[in-house]
Amino acid sequence: MTPEAVELYESCDLMIVVGSRLRGNETRNNKMPLPRPLVQVDADAAQGGRNYPVEVFAHGDAADTLARLLARLPDTLDTDTNLSFDIARTRAAAEGRMRDVLGPYRILADTLAERVFSDAHPWVRDVTISNSTFGNRYVRIASPNLGVHALGGGIGQGVAMGVGAALASKGAKAITLLGDGGTMLGLAEMITAVEEQAPLVYLLMNDKAYGVIQNIQDAQYDSRRHYSALATPDFAEFCKAIGMPHRLVSDISDFSAALDEAVAASGPRLIEIDMCAIGPFKEAFAGPPAGAAGKEA
Repeated sequence: MTPEAVELYESCDLMIVVGSRLRGNETRNNKMPLPRPLVQVDADAAQGGRNYPVEVFAHGDAADTLARLLARLPDTLDTDTNLSFDIARTRAAAEGRMRDVLGPYRILADTLAERVFSDAHPWVRDVTISNSTFGNRYVRIASPNLGVHALGGGIGQGVAMGVGAALASKGAKAITLLGDGGTMLGLAEMITAVEEQAPLVYLLMNDKAYGVIQNIQDAQYDSRRHYSALATPDFAEFCKAIGMPHRLVSDISDFSAALDEAVAASGPRLIEIDMCAIGPFKEAFAGPPAGAAGKEA
């Protein structure tokens, strides 16, 4: 959770949480103060007050519960007229700070933020540093059903999810964000993408490592790195072997043209971002606070 969002929440007089688990990852290990009163709505009765104590828990379907709540509200509410402005300002400030820490990958994030939304691409993400830093936070989707992500937090599902999203999509190509570590756990499913001629673009961020594990080892274990460097395959040769067009991007300024080319072509394509050549993020991402996942549902 960003400092800007924390400041906004501190100014609120009521929070209604609908369907969210209030995970440790998003709440600073469940230590972030939330507005009071805190009301929770969830279809799962077991979620009531599970990660935060609440004043009211409504066990019910989100749409039905919100419709009933709306029907009970007066026509005119005495609300702060600056709230919408404050939310927009908070978002702009948080996104500005986020873009700064991306370093050279700001170009990539900006390009995806514009293209994914304007062309209504399904946006599929594996668990990877790039998704945690900007994929989940910055890239907008044109409709709720166009966002696909493994909420369980396990890596390696993105390759297969990209195939599914692409074949289910009736419109633009699916764009699938991957890391090299996760990709190696589901590499064979790229053959399925070729066999089905799935309309998708794999965007592979290759740092030849479990990058977030290395960052955690640097931050918490005095840079004692073990079992985090990867013997990654030559993805160009792999793609050649299975018949999938491949393009290597070693200069980030070439990314926009590479994406245009891949989106315009038929069938699956893989764009490999050579992070070793381009360089690191300006600020290392070392995951959520230690223990943040301990209270996840």
